[in-house]
Amino acid sequence: MSVGLAIVALLIFLYGALALKLGRLSITMPMVFVIAGFLLGPGGMNLLQISPWAEGVKSLTEVTLALLLFADASTLDLRQVRNDKSLILRLLGIGMPLTILLGAACLLGLLPGEGLAFAALLGVILAPTDAALGLPIFNEPKVPVRIRRALNVESGLNDGIATPFVMLFIAFATASQTHSHVNWLSYALLEIVIALLVGAVVGIGGGWLLTKAVGRGWAAGTSEQIAVFGLGLTAYFASLMLEGNGFIAAFSGGIIFSAATSNRFAEPTDLLSIEPDPRELAALDDRARLEQQEPRRRRVEDAVGCARDGADRPRGGSALRAGGPSPPVPGPATGLGRIETPMEP
Repeated sequence: MSVGLAIVALLIFLYGALALKLGRLSITMPMVFVIAGFLLGPGGMNLLQISPWAEGVKSLTEVTLALLLFADASTLDLRQVRNDKSLILRLLGIGMPLTILLGAACLLGLLPGEGLAFAALLGVILAPTDAALGLPIFNEPKVPVRIRRALNVESGLNDGIATPFVMLFIAFATASQTHSHVNWLSYALLEIVIALLVGAVVGIGGGWLLTKAVGRGWAAGTSEQIAVFGLGLTAYFASLMLEGNGFIAAFSGGIIFSAATSNRFAEPTDLLSIEPDPRELAALDDRARLEQQEPRRRRVEDAVGCARDGADRPRGGSALRAGGPSPPVPGPATGLGRIETPMEP
């Protein structure tokens, strides 16, 4: 067990050191740790004997997801949403539902025995895309900036928007499997409403308090990061306490927190996110491209400098006629090369 945990800790360090490089190759953190879990777990070398159904693993996973949803939402620049709202609304309001429907239809055709509820649940789980998969688009200068900006906003919002649908379809699938006559839809909608209310209270109240504290000089730097971290946890656990959905509360709380603070705490909040930002990956690609072009630029500058020196040098023995210094002529070859000797007058 300790060997497996040591390997996982080492993998965390290695991923943190290579995150941007791996992101350029569209290798994300979930890919790395899913493969590592499979190889180290009972299905592989059996070095990590942790059951995915253990209560501690379940709680840690849920809290991590809630924090990531809060971070994605609270680092959203609402000015970008306003500037490109028509395109973003089409991506999220038309493109995403069509993706869910198409995915559910394909799964229903492949696994007809599982039923509509299961197909719809898998469709909504698979619909949100990882931002790293669209990295070539973010780095392609031929793609208009408006398109790249809208895709960046969409990639930060799709997980949180899909969460209520995941919850609804889980309730639908559970009711279908147990043949329950309880009104699952009303219970699911009630949890969503409670979560939205909790997110609004936490986002507005926490944003106002943190803004006042920073304005009075009571918080700065690391303490802001701790405050934002605690605010995400507050939204999640307060919603669970009131029997609401913690994930929806964390996501809605993050959006409202960003609006209440005018995106002032985007940088401290962004430290909660583990995945590399597509903008950082694009900057890394630009820097690598410039480094590759640097030797060529230097060769061009050297060639231009030599051409200028040649243009400034007198032509056709004019220096001799003017009584100037005689040009050198090749001398005998030595081990160090050919020595230039002056021509006798």
